[in-house]
Amino acid sequence: MAFKTDLSKIGSSGSGSRLFGTQSTGQSILEEEKRLIEKVFAIVDRDNSGSVDVEELKEMFKLFGVDSHFLTGAITRIMSNVDKDFDGMITPQEFYQLLSQKFEKGDPMSEIQSVFNRMDTNKDKKLDVDELHEVSKMLGENISKSEVKEMINKFSIPYQEAKKKYERDRKKDPHAALPEEPKFLSLDDFYAVMQEEL
Repeated sequence: MAFKTDLSKIGSSGSGSRLFGTQSTGQSILEEEKRLIEKVFAIVDRDNSGSVDVEELKEMFKLFGVDSHFLTGAITRIMSNVDKDFDGMITPQEFYQLLSQKFEKGDPMSEIQSVFNRMDTNKDKKLDVDELHEVSKMLGENISKSEVKEMINKFSIPYQEAKKKYERDRKKDPHAALPEEPKFLSLDDFYAVMQEEL
């Protein structure tokens, strides 16, 4: 069980982010990704000006069903991170970078921690079920809290280690106690997830 959407999309991973295609993916995948992003750009660029402004960006989010009181702040952050020439417009190249960003193995911990901190709304250095469920809704995912709990179980490093120990102990002692399920992901857990190919 995992988000279909890359978690890094909820925040900018900084100017050092690399495009999706820099990993060892096939050229045809890159071409298909570029074609799809160009198609989305053409839909969003309603006045056919060759660039996307703030109003068109708002319309794009509404088109994808994202229309909340967080939208203005989110668009401001997107513009400040993506609009590299500060002209108030997103060029096709900037749009491509926006839609094709994701974390890769070896990205700095600081970039991933920045996204973790945005998701950690109660600032307790833990991502709990409610916070991850809220992120899933922001990303347009339609998953239940029980599915989020399954994700936490899967990605909690201490829990997975405890489960392995339980399996070993159970062979010697059939009454060995099951490990308690985790209630959150730590930054270490989150960093490990962001380094995996999900």
